[in-house]
Amino acid sequence: MPPPPLRWPGLRKGEADTLSFSYRVVKLWKVAAEDLLRLDLPGIWPLAPLCRGG
Repeated sequence: MPPPPLRWPGLRKGEADTLSFSYRVVKLWKVAAEDLLRLDLPGIWPLAPLCRGG
């Protein structure tokens, strides 16, 4: 996986990142639309047509 597109290191040496952007790749075409709808999360329902069997 490629490195995060955005990362601001801490201000001092050894300090945690001030800002870090991370992501996860979800291959929707491999997820069954029924499984997505079964999660009962209305915010992701518009992704159902992109899923397998959607």
